[in-house]
Amino acid sequence: MLARAELRAVLDELLLRCDRLEIGPATVSYPNLTTNMSIYDEMAISLTARR
Repeated sequence: MLARAELRAVLDELLLRCDRLEIGPATVSYPNLTTNMSIYDEMAISLTARR
């Protein structure tokens, strides 16, 4: 499981390398509202390469 800072680092790097980045809806399992934490199963990311 990736931490928030690691995800941010990956997305920052992708933004530098592509023209378009689209993030789809995330699939969440086991949301815990008492601790404000959720486990994300998947999130679709679509990239368009630079030309």
